[in-house]
Amino acid sequence: MAGNNLSIIATETDINVEGSQLQAGGSALLNAARDVNLFSAENASTLSGKNESHGSSFGVGINFGQGANGLTVSASANAAKGHEKGNSLTHNETTLSAGERVTIVSGRDTTLTGAQVSGHQVTMDVGRNLTLSSEQDSDNYDFEAA
Repeated sequence: MAGNNLSIIATETDINVEGSQLQAGGSALLNAARDVNLFSAENASTLSGKNESHGSSFGVGINFGQGANGLTVSASANAAKGHEKGNSLTHNETTLSAGERVTIVSGRDTTLTGAQVSGHQVTMDVGRNLTLSSEQDSDNYDFEAA
């Protein structure tokens, strides 16, 4: 965070900012000879797992008594298995904010993808194309047991 003003100037190239927070108490200026690109940062995670279990029991019982003589045999077995998998994708947006004025100047294109720009006054001078788009987070999970 800049206490007063923030200026980023690229006299021959692009300005690329990804997943960052740029703040100025006064004014903020991004000025690029070519492109200004403000992108969100991606965080991806994956989950994968398997499990398997087996069990068995065996028992023998002998009964003696009045009218209840006999032999008892019991047995059981079980098995289970399963798997899980999942993935998620989240985005950390880029923010550019100023207490007063924000100015973005690009000789060619300005792209804001997963980014927010805020100030008392926001001005853009774009040489060719201005692209504004949002990002979508996703989360998928699958579990199966048998």
